[in-house]
Amino acid sequence: MYRKLQFKIVLILVSFIVCIMTVVGMILIGNIFSYYTNDFVNQQSSVFTESFITELEKTLQYEDYPERLKNTLWAYSAHIGIDANRNYFILDADGNYLSGSVSEDDSNIKKTENLVRAIAGSSSHTQKVGNSSTDWAEVLTSEDGSPKAIVYITENNSEMKEFSWMVFSIVLQSVLIGLVIAIILSFFLSKAIVSPIQSITKKATRLSRGDFDEKLTVYSDDEIGTLTHTFNKMADTLKNNLNEISNQREKLESIIHYLKDAVIAFDNEGNPMHINPEAKALFKLDIGAELTLDSMIEALDLDCRSDDLTVGKYDSMVLNNVIYDNRVFDISFGKFNFNLSDQRYGGYIAVLHDVTESFELDKSRREFIATVSHELGTPLTSIKGATETIVANPDMPNDVKNHFLEMVISESDRMTHIVHDLLVISRLDNNRMKWNPTSFPITELIE
Repeated sequence: MYRKLQFKIVLILVSFIVCIMTVVGMILIGNIFSYYTNDFVNQQSSVFTESFITELEKTLQYEDYPERLKNTLWAYSAHIGIDANRNYFILDADGNYLSGSVSEDDSNIKKTENLVRAIAGSSSHTQKVGNSSTDWAEVLTSEDGSPKAIVYITENNSEMKEFSWMVFSIVLQSVLIGLVIAIILSFFLSKAIVSPIQSITKKATRLSRGDFDEKLTVYSDDEIGTLTHTFNKMADTLKNNLNEISNQREKLESIIHYLKDAVIAFDNEGNPMHINPEAKALFKLDIGAELTLDSMIEALDLDCRSDDLTVGKYDSMVLNNVIYDNRVFDISFGKFNFNLSDQRYGGYIAVLHDVTESFELDKSRREFIATVSHELGTPLTSIKGATETIVANPDMPNDVKNHFLEMVISESDRMTHIVHDLLVISRLDNNRMKWNPTSFPITELIE
């Protein structure tokens, strides 16, 4: 572990130095390029004004316009910056050499992006990082507006390249010196960090074997010292938690043992891990008998497969109103996982809750609601039919109308009696019925 952590610290510091110097070098070289490029563009912009371009285009009406353009440009050569590294060329509309500050044999004109755009008919002064040269292409048009000549100025950037290489050399030397310093510092830093961690690792190994007595010595008040102190505190807490977990486990086993619901725990293979007495009594398991997940599903006739649970398709599942042995159960399946001896185990726990009484009560209530709905529906239908008949036949004879009205009153009384009975049942169900017992002769009841 010592070498591994030391290697990481060295790698981090070295990577930091390399990244910082690389970014600094890129920024410096980028600024150098920007400086030279902006200087070139500003210098040409100050020369190639509208008036100067107009003056150049006037020479196009002459047969010897290439020579005239050359003389004009040569007069402005100081302003353009013509020197050994910067030259100007006079080209026709197709980019062919006509004249310039150097001969055609020494011109070596490359088809750059700016020159290609100029040949296409548009002046172009775009400068991009990484170009081998800086150039300026100005299109001159004749009186009819068609391109006739191109003034092309290019610089080979040799001065900029030399300066960039000098900056790169300085940055490279700084990187090498920084790497040496980083390696030396990382060695001492890793040693200061790793030594306490080794002590903590040894203590952690003893903790894994159950030895909670030995304490680590705190040598400093920094983060490592805080870590050592926290580790000692963690060891005490872990010892107390293990004792508490042991007690809780005993309590949990006692609770499950005396739980009125049937509880069965299965592993991921469907084999039983724990069965409480209620589950043994429910499935009539004799001593030594084994209830697997498949056999339980088959016995309860459940609408699922053991694979649905063991392969992790569901984290939980609830099956309601399962009938078994003339009793009704709600069955809950829950997934659990735990670690034991550096291995991960898991499975499902099944809880069978007896809901026979509530199921029968719900069944009775549903039947009662259906009966009441039917009893209320009949008088409502009669009332609606009678009233619709009266409304639809305003000239109906009075005796017939009275017959229908009496039917409405009769059916309304019937509904009133039903509602009264429902209120009585509600009071009985909520223990709010008030009784008034009185005495009466039994003979009258018999008669």
